[in-house]
Amino acid sequence: MKIKGLLKLLSAFIISIAWNNSAQAGSINSGLGPLEIRPQFIVSQPFLAMTPENSSTLKGGESKLSVGIEIANTFVNTQGPTEQITKKEVARGLTKEDFYDKNGDAGKGYSLYLDAETKRKNLKYNYGISDSLEFKLEIPFLSFDGGFMDSSIESVHSLIGISNFKQGGAYRALSERNKYDYYVVKDGEFVYASNQIIYNVRGEPSMGLKWNLSEGGNVMPAVTLKLSYKFANSDRSGEQKLVRSGGVDWGHYLILSKGFDKWIV
Repeated sequence: MKIKGLLKLLSAFIISIAWNNSAQAGSINSGLGPLEIRPQFIVSQPFLAMTPENSSTLKGGESKLSVGIEIANTFVNTQGPTEQITKKEVARGLTKEDFYDKNGDAGKGYSLYLDAETKRKNLKYNYGISDSLEFKLEIPFLSFDGGFMDSSIESVHSLIGISNFKQGGAYRALSERNKYDYYVVKDGEFVYASNQIIYNVRGEPSMGLKWNLSEGGNVMPAVTLKLSYKFANSDRSGEQKLVRSGGVDWGHYLILSKGFDKWIV
């Protein structure tokens, strides 16, 4: 079964505590922000994900150490439209047959039952190699559990007229609140199946270089090139499989920022 029209209700916030020996320099085209939040869809956690960043860099010799936490709620029930997976089936323990269609056929593609809150703690160290070149090292620690946000999310749905029994509310009302379940099926076979919560499992570290090519001016925007590399860790036994891809990931992107009076775009 192909996954079509999945609703990923993702609620995220950041708490950040930072120590640094200097303030990050700004210009007419750079300032505070943006929030460096990566996508928190639980299945994508083992992989590198680029985050929005400020176009400015630390000055040469300056450093910054920060600790942050991102918390996100994810709920996906691909069997919701047929009500094949409800509170009853989850309490009994899901089997791969619960993901078959009503004719008993396994079908092709992916089927999911995901009910979790992700807590991603990040330890980051930034260092200014020169006035325009910055190095970053990041080590994540991840926890998956039932969380606490289900009730609030469902209440917001009800407030704005979205039914939690239907697709718009992701069929949340068919399941118990604040439970943890992680089931991924491909072509009728489990890729992963667990309801055992995990706490502070270390993910794969990543490093990056940020090169400020130009601070721009009154007309031109600031331009910065960002390169990121995620190291591979071949230990994917047990719960490690949920937070490590076991392979190398890398990415690059160009950051543009332009100041307009009190606003930066």
